[in-house]
Amino acid sequence: MKKSELRRIIKEEIKKIQIKEQSPISAGPCSPDCQAAFNCKQWLSSMIQLPNFSSSNPNQPCNFIEFKIDQLTTWISNFTGNPSSQQLMQKQCKLTAFQYICNNPSFAGGTYSCSNC
Repeated sequence: MKKSELRRIIKEEIKKIQIKEQSPISAGPCSPDCQAAFNCKQWLSSMIQLPNFSSSNPNQPCNFIEFKIDQLTTWISNFTGNPSSQQLMQKQCKLTAFQYICNNPSFAGGTYSCSNC
């Protein structure tokens, strides 16, 4: 392989790493609609930094995730306001995010296995 080709490949890989570092949540539950309703990627990035995700307690973060799923499901099912409201959209997006994280632990850097998702 020529040096110029190797340099080009290295530069491309460095760019990919830089982009990934700037946006730690680049895939997952943050749909364009959720991102428009609120800064879903920023919220999600902050949320997975909570102590629940690094706890030595074997029941975490599953207890936290499952509690949030139940809490948001109840809130959404009891919602009586405008079905197009931003508040409802945010809750639905957060519910989707918690369900995604529950079923995809590697997304949050975890090795947990939640059974009630």
